[in-house]
Order: sequence, then C-alpha cells, then structure tokens
Amino acid sequence: QIQQGSQGSPQTMSVTQPDFKALEDFIAELKSQIPALQLGPEDGAQMKADADAVNSQVSSPRPNGMVIEQLLASITNILEGCAGSVLASALLHKLTGLSG
Repeated sequence: QIQQGSQGSPQTMSVTQPDFKALEDFIAELKSQIPALQLGPEDGAQMKADADAVNSQVSSPRPNGMVIEQLLASITNILEGCAGSVLASALLHKLTGLSG
C-alpha cells in the first residue's frame, strides 16, 4: 500500500484471513458428497485432488492464500458444470459464503 502527497496522515490496512475451520468443514462435506455429484472420472479425480490440496494448504504452517484461491476456483468450476444438480447448487452456495 502506497500513500503519496500527504504528510503526517494516518494510513490503515486490514487483511482478513479466511476461516480455515469453516473451510476444512466445507472440504470434508464436499469430499463426502463427491460420489453423489455423479461426476465423470476426470472431474471426480480433479475434485478430490483439489479438495486434498486445500486441506494440505490449510494445515500447513504457512498456508498460501493464492494457491487456496486457485484450488477453490477449480472446485467452483467443476461444481458449476453440474448443471441442474441441487446438491452442486447447495455446495456452491456454501462455498460462496466462505469466500465472502
């Protein structure tokens, strides 16, 4: 954050951390629901790999927010591809709530 052209003015910045516990709970629910989503073999394997990677990032000493964001974007993309699935819609709604 950069501030120019002012002297002595205060500057604040707030950074919010994702709720890792809520994210872990969501990923656990997602993984348990993968079979019910009836994804193709490739999408199912990708969803599981992404979910495992999110868990790995969340439990790491220094979780990488950018990596988590990309993994959640991949999960979102797969869920959006489940056209007409009430379960996928519910999971997307929960995921949207987690990401703000």
